[in-house]
Amino acid sequence: MWQEPSGKNINQANNRLVDLMIFALEHGVASIQIKGKGPLVPFVVTETKGEKEKHRFFTQHIEDGLSEAVRFVKDDEKCDFAALVYDAFLPMDDKNFNAVIVRGYDRSDNMGYALGQRYIPAKFFSFFKLSGGKIFLGNADPLLKKGE
Repeated sequence: MWQEPSGKNINQANNRLVDLMIFALEHGVASIQIKGKGPLVPFVVTETKGEKEKHRFFTQHIEDGLSEAVRFVKDDEKCDFAALVYDAFLPMDDKNFNAVIVRGYDRSDNMGYALGQRYIPAKFFSFFKLSGGKIFLGNADPLLKKGE
């Protein structure tokens, strides 16, 4: 899904893409925070000529929703930018953390980017809380086809 940070850094991404990714990541975190725990229904935020549009992928199995979201981004022929958001376990320091992941794509870039936000889900005697800040996870395979 993504590669270890070795390609392009998030600082090399288009600022509009980074803004869209942060918007989508924060929307994903807020969606989980309402319930206090995941899973998050996978969704995509696209931006076309400055206009944002959200697309949620409700399926019987959450994994199918992620597959549908990936297919949606791959099939899109119009958007300038896309941010794919989902809930996953993020392995770090020999532990698995709950995290909201966003993969961002720019039609004019040959590389995708991935950001994550770890969280601690609500439990019986504890509330939902974020764990650390946003993390650059590395590069993602590009899903948007370059414009002709």
